[in-house]
Amino acid sequence: TFFKWMKQHLKIKSFFGKSENAVYNQIWIALITYCLEVLLQFRVSHDGSLLGLKRTLETCL
Repeated sequence: TFFKWMKQHLKIKSFFGKSENAVYNQIWIALITYCLEVLLQFRVSHDGSLLGLKRTLETCL
């Protein structure tokens, strides 16, 4: 179930590296990014979905 959640929320479709360390690094980076997006959503009191916030961030950046 962890990998299902990872695919749905972290948008990891494939791994960039083949080594164990590269896979761990990619998972940690995706988890940190997801947590920062959730914290930002709470901080700015965004009522919409996380996807909406993500699209707004992409537009602004």
